[in-house]
Amino acid sequence: MEARQIDLYDRKPISPPTPRFIYKDITPNALAHSLYKNISLACLVSSESGDLFNGKAMQELGIYNEIWSGSSVTVDRKSSDDFSITNPRLTLALMIQPDILYRFLKKRGSEAIEGGFLSRFLVINPNSYIGLRVGENSPPNKEIINNFHGRMRQMMQQSIDIEINNRNQKLLQFTPNAKEKWRNIAMSIEKNMEQHGFYHHANGHGSKLMDNISRLAGIIHTFEGLEGDISSHTLEYAYSLCIRCSEHYMKFIAGTPEIVTLTNQLVIDIRKIVVPSASTYRFCDSKIQQRCHNSLREKQKRFSAYQLLEQLGHLKKIDAVNFEFKETILTRTDPQLKNGKHYNVSELPLFSEQRIDPNYPAYGFHLINNGHS
Repeated sequence: MEARQIDLYDRKPISPPTPRFIYKDITPNALAHSLYKNISLACLVSSESGDLFNGKAMQELGIYNEIWSGSSVTVDRKSSDDFSITNPRLTLALMIQPDILYRFLKKRGSEAIEGGFLSRFLVINPNSYIGLRVGENSPPNKEIINNFHGRMRQMMQQSIDIEINNRNQKLLQFTPNAKEKWRNIAMSIEKNMEQHGFYHHANGHGSKLMDNISRLAGIIHTFEGLEGDISSHTLEYAYSLCIRCSEHYMKFIAGTPEIVTLTNQLVIDIRKIVVPSASTYRFCDSKIQQRCHNSLREKQKRFSAYQLLEQLGHLKKIDAVNFEFKETILTRTDPQLKNGKHYNVSELPLFSEQRIDPNYPAYGFHLINNGHS
């Protein structure tokens, strides 16, 4: 009898995986265990994710990064056996009010951004139409909606079939033209992570951007049922969409780089502390140090702001501690950096708003007012 019990225990059937896709509010550890116990596909979705960002779902952001890494994930547990997830796939589709998101960023923004969690998102901040919504909107085209839902069901069923029956996934590749396009895009993004580049102060996001573009190109290619390898046309569409999302990320998530905040404050302090003479401000660093904003009291931060002003063409170093500042560009040639292109220092006019009069180049740059100097 005991031998039969042992034999039956050894041959105990394994429960088939449960095809669960949608999760609302769950801890990262519980989500990982569900991916292990059920199928390894999941979508954490919420149309009002304020509670989610402030609750259990954001307790351990590192687990999400591991799942998105593309490799197997091992989870160590204190109260039960450890487990590993092979080839997990996870989507987060979240809608959140801006104020709630900014509170989250203020509290845990450094961890979420520097750890790479938010860098993997496609961020969109749509325009608000509150107060402009008059009349009834035209109803959605039912045929298009039904076709979309039908394609979604078909792809979900295919995914379940691959998971349950351990079938190999389809390997997607780029066409030769798309590969060349991919390399050019990657080099452009990499260059933008250099000093003073668009992604220099958000290089974590820049590093993940090519991954996002590639994955989105694969999703579009598969969803549309396109044959063969991923074309350059599909890659270009994915690139344009991801770049649009990247602009929103840089504006609403990454925020203003510290050096820009410091430089804006320095310009404000110069105007407040120094008496101008013939539209220029001459001053000694010690005078600024004594009366400047607390954020500029540290010498390294203050001189970093001096350096950016100098590179933008608005500051000239007379000697080690004496400077000359002007609202318009001091030099007679283009500065090393251009306001509005490399940085956006709001306290200064944009480079595009200034020009040199070809008849009087010795006077340097001046402001353009409606096309007239």
